[in-house]
Amino acid sequence: YGLGISGTFVLIGLIVGILSWGVNDVATQSKYANLGNFIATNPWINLGLGILFIIFALWMFGIINVNVAGAFLNKTDKAGQSAKSAYAGSLLLGVAFAITSFSCTVPVVGTLLVVAAAGTAGGLITSLYGMVVYGIVFAAPFVALSLFPTVLEKMPRSGVWMETLKIVFGFIEIAAAVKFLWVPDLEWNLGLLPRNVVLGIFLIIGIILIGYLLGLYTIGTAEKIKPFNIGKGRVVGIAITLMVLYPIGKSLNSPPTYHYANMPRVMEELIESLVPPPPTEDEIAIEEGWFVDNYDEALLKAKAEGKPLFLDFTGVYCANCRVMERRVFPTGPVKEQFDKMVLARLYVDKKDSLSTVYARMQFERYQQATQPYYVILDPSNESTLADTGGYIPNGFEDFLAKGISNYTP
Repeated sequence: YGLGISGTFVLIGLIVGILSWGVNDVATQSKYANLGNFIATNPWINLGLGILFIIFALWMFGIINVNVAGAFLNKTDKAGQSAKSAYAGSLLLGVAFAITSFSCTVPVVGTLLVVAAAGTAGGLITSLYGMVVYGIVFAAPFVALSLFPTVLEKMPRSGVWMETLKIVFGFIEIAAAVKFLWVPDLEWNLGLLPRNVVLGIFLIIGIILIGYLLGLYTIGTAEKIKPFNIGKGRVVGIAITLMVLYPIGKSLNSPPTYHYANMPRVMEELIESLVPPPPTEDEIAIEEGWFVDNYDEALLKAKAEGKPLFLDFTGVYCANCRVMERRVFPTGPVKEQFDKMVLARLYVDKKDSLSTVYARMQFERYQQATQPYYVILDPSNESTLADTGGYIPNGFEDFLAKGISNYTP
């Protein structure tokens, strides 16, 4: 069973690597490298995922009955159940499980597929190694339980607690649906799900969930509890929900320039990954002297003023980008270094020609396709003085100072 799970991931990576083998066109490689951005920003994909999560939520609530097994899954499942060999049957059942779980593993698997799509031996080997490790880790709990069957006997049996957990997951599915649905709303400029509306919806979902966990109402027929007469599991669920709602409520009551300096990073990333960016974010950046999606003008100004050029390769849908821009960039030491440079913010995930140009620029010049990515340039010859990527809460001003010190006017 474990081999069926891990082998499926390895096979998928191998197929992508073989199809991409020998592709030398930079534009094509750039598209492969930015596959994650395409998936994250494609309105039709996100619309489909949003609808799918709504269906799943209604299923969790017991409103509808969904048969999630498709034709292929039915075939593999039946083959696994009727196979003469127990090993062959378990293998096929593992394949079926891996297929059904693939949509949940996209963040990790998608990154490895980008490496596989490089079309090189190194990319293929690296991606296969990653797929093997990920597949083994993913299958490990099932293998461990098979090695220690007595553990299964000690696990709690299904009952009312399972119904409660199912309803809680239904609320989580609704929240996930909203997260996916604001992407097409933003891409198509519909204006139905701006940042504050999405934050408000999350608050409402959380409040309704707390009411359910308190026993103020029930969903389904299996539960019979009195209001406020709840067990430890529900108390833990309420506490976790309140912890999630706190930063959401604080963000809803804050201006676009607010940054969560006093909150843990996980809270910041939670907010920025679930909601669209503030509508006035770029306007504020321009007022503060940034060149937004205008590399040529920024380069000309840097040459004219004899200053190094700072490039911020960012994304509309990049949570870490917004955390950096809203928490780290406004701090005093960083702003002090920014005053010594010309600043340019370049988006790579918008659906326009400029984003395509900037994504290709990042890939061609720096062999990078992840955001955020920061570069300090010498404007006279566009050579790199310093570059780095990722979330850097501490020492970012040191990186800036290093790039500035390397510049000779």
